[in-house]
Amino acid sequence: AANPRTPDLRTRLPVEGVAVVLVLDVSGSMAERDYGPPAGPTVSRLEAAKTAFKRFVAGDGGSLPGRPDDPIGLVTLANVPR
Repeated sequence: AANPRTPDLRTRLPVEGVAVVLVLDVSGSMAERDYGPPAGPTVSRLEAAKTAFKRFVAGDGGSLPGRPDDPIGLVTLANVPR
C-alpha cells in the first residue's frame, strides 16, 4: 500500500479546500476541570478541546459551517508529539 500509485485522471473530482493541522495537548494538566461558565458546571480542558474540535470540523449548525472539503490532521502531544 505504501508504494507509488499512478492517479486515475478519469475519476478526479474538482474540490477546493484548505489543509488544516490541529495540535492537541493530551498531558496530565488537560484533566483539570476548570473550564466552563462562571455559574455552570466545569469540564476538563481536554473535553472542552474535543468539543471545540468537533464543532470546528463538523459545524454547529450556526456560526461554524464545518470543514467538509478540507483535509484535516490531528497531532497530539504530551511530553513528545505522537
